[in-house]
Amino acid sequence: MNKRAYAILFTAGMLFGCAVRVRGERLLRPNDRVVFVGDSITGHSMNLADGYCRQMTWALKQAHPDGAHTLVSLGGSGQGVGSWMGRATYTNSEPAYLDIRGIEVRTTLDAGADVLVIMLGMNDLLAPYVGDTPEAIGKWRGQYESLLRVLRARTHPRLTALCSVTLLTEDDRSPKNVMRDRLNREIAALAKAEGCLYVPTGEATRDLLRRGRKLDPGFHVARDFVHPGAAGHAAIATAMLKGLGETHAARLIEDRYLGALAPAGSYPVLSYEIAARSHGGNTQTNTYTLTYWWSAGATSNRSAAVTLALPAGWRLDSQAHTGTDGVFTVTGCPDALTNGLVLRARAADVERARTVTVPTSWRICAGLPNPSAWSSTSGFTYTPTKGLRDTDRSLILGEGFFAPLAKEGTVFPWVIHTPSVNYTGGEDPASVDPFALTFGKAFESLYAARWIYSARRREAGLHLSSSVFAGTIGLCVWLNGTRCYAGTLTAEPKKSARVGVTLEAGWNRLLIKADHTTWQWQFACAVEGRDGDDLGDLRYAAVPPTREGGL
Repeated sequence: MNKRAYAILFTAGMLFGCAVRVRGERLLRPNDRVVFVGDSITGHSMNLADGYCRQMTWALKQAHPDGAHTLVSLGGSGQGVGSWMGRATYTNSEPAYLDIRGIEVRTTLDAGADVLVIMLGMNDLLAPYVGDTPEAIGKWRGQYESLLRVLRARTHPRLTALCSVTLLTEDDRSPKNVMRDRLNREIAALAKAEGCLYVPTGEATRDLLRRGRKLDPGFHVARDFVHPGAAGHAAIATAMLKGLGETHAARLIEDRYLGALAPAGSYPVLSYEIAARSHGGNTQTNTYTLTYWWSAGATSNRSAAVTLALPAGWRLDSQAHTGTDGVFTVTGCPDALTNGLVLRARAADVERARTVTVPTSWRICAGLPNPSAWSSTSGFTYTPTKGLRDTDRSLILGEGFFAPLAKEGTVFPWVIHTPSVNYTGGEDPASVDPFALTFGKAFESLYAARWIYSARRREAGLHLSSSVFAGTIGLCVWLNGTRCYAGTLTAEPKKSARVGVTLEAGWNRLLIKADHTTWQWQFACAVEGRDGDDLGDLRYAAVPPTREGGL
């Protein structure tokens, strides 16, 4: 066939494929073999009882009892676009397995696929394997294109689908999710260029999060902020099925897993989301945006009058709202460890109330490169004394918390950070997740500071911990200029350590330097009382006190 004839047939095929998708007709055939290529999320698609591959298998059987679809997952923990090339080209006789027991890579690929579905990119962001520069993104796009062509040549699919990357953290504004959007645009463009189907699995998990938060302020798509739960897998499965034209099967999953995100009988439901909108420069006063939702369900209470009660000294832009949704802007000084607001809605004779907890803040300078803290000669062992800089010494002495820090020609500003339900560690006031502030390249470091006021001298303790499932984190901790911990936190038993300290009367300065290699990056530093002391009288500040005893 000459090139012109091939081009005409290819174009006609593309137009036919587009027409099929516009009309919503089925792209799957009754005996299709569908092969999923991905990372640990794809591994979970079969290893979890409610993984997306299992959900799709169930739904397709319900929708087409006479069908004989075969769905097979090749999911590998830690795999990215670049590393999957080794799996795609594996031809050795020795068996090779990924996450799913009994599914061998070579024979699975050689058996071919009628439909090939690729969902990669999460680990490229998480590790990260890709940098946040246009050059690095272009290189990643080239790797994806090469992998796509190798996989198609090996499996000979009739249809190939490229899926977007799912949520990494649950904040759209986080550096990881901003970068995720950039990679997803590249995936969509590659799908168009290569005649593939683009499946918005990432957008589906984001939409599910928004839907769930309107019913429950603590709703999560992924409780570890990477691997989706049953509802998250349902969102992935429905996106894939809809993309393949299987709208009935998608609706079955929707009804089974997502139809009742709020428990039966709980309507009307009052929910909310709170975010630190801005901070008052170098003052302790912060401004927060609180969005509320009133969901009536099948009840007749379609709208409600909503009010917000604040702690003493806080101010509100308006005293009440009426309707199904609204926004309060709140300004105050979060000087307690947790600061309670009460959101209340009344409709006819029904009232709902939620306590909104605002944790105290941290002062953070993040994103500084610090590879010298890790000794490459001994397997990247944390060596905190090698990682010390002149700026560390100033901060240990209580100086330099207003001026930006500089490293390798880049200036890194100090910012106020409020722990959030959208990140590892959640709303725990002791927690810091640097992914809220920086993309998290390999060997980055940050400083976290907090000032603690005690009316008297007292013995206390610091509880250091991390909730990451993968990552290596080194910490140095100083209280009032005295180092009380230096070590690899993630190497401690259960990623937890406790040290005794003394809080002096007046303001105490807590300084943490956190170094990170790769993967997740989160830690917590909680102050604990001794001998029944609940520390309820302590006050906290995220800016250096301007005078003894106050801010």
